[in-house]
Amino acid sequence: METLHAHQVLNILNEHGKDVTVTELQELITAKHGTDVSFGSCSTSGMSLDDLISFFVSRGKIAFDGETVSMSAGCGCGH
Repeated sequence: METLHAHQVLNILNEHGKDVTVTELQELITAKHGTDVSFGSCSTSGMSLDDLISFFVSRGKIAFDGETVSMSAGCGCGH
């Protein structure tokens, strides 16, 4: 199983260039990395995509507008 760092997922969103649904985000990740992936960050590992999205929201990295996910302004790593 491949572990993607949270920054890689933010980069996928940024490279895509537009807001996406969670399903579209999963499709973008699958297209680049396949289906057998988990997610980690500088402080945690073994997250599902749902866990990662909650992690991003709690840290102000992404926001929802209905069912659409967008990157927050000034999104970046604090270290």
